[in-house]
Amino acid sequence: MSDIAPTPIPQDPDLIAKIEAILNELLDATGASRGTLRADDPARGWQADTPCAEVLRHGAPTMMNDASVNHRAAGTIQWIIKTGQILKQEDLTKVEADPPWQLMQVFKAKSQMVGPVYKGDWVYGWVSAHDVTGPRPWTEKDDAAMKAAIAKVTALVF
Repeated sequence: MSDIAPTPIPQDPDLIAKIEAILNELLDATGASRGTLRADDPARGWQADTPCAEVLRHGAPTMMNDASVNHRAAGTIQWIIKTGQILKQEDLTKVEADPPWQLMQVFKAKSQMVGPVYKGDWVYGWVSAHDVTGPRPWTEKDDAAMKAAIAKVTALVF
């Protein structure tokens, strides 16, 4: 067993700032409370159980310090991996693709929209918009904003 600790991978603050700007645009367009990007990218030091980037509104609690959930195993992420579609859940208490219980209980989300970011045919990560103010419908305008955010993130990270 080695006494040498692994060297942390330095984060790229310019890249994170650009992703946060995209997430802010998403929240501006949708009125959501929290926007995140989660991705598995070891070269960047990203692991999907913790957001790579996050923006908050409406008093939404941060998810940045919590890696307790295996997000790829969650029903919601399995759904987007299987379908390749944007998942829109208007009321998280009444859904088929179950989100992790922490999303509702700890992070106070009432509704969410989650869209896949692809690298080739692999779901590299996902962009999420959560609303903590209450259940809500996700409109065509919200869908367009999510698609735009996914396209911008994809162009930025690849």
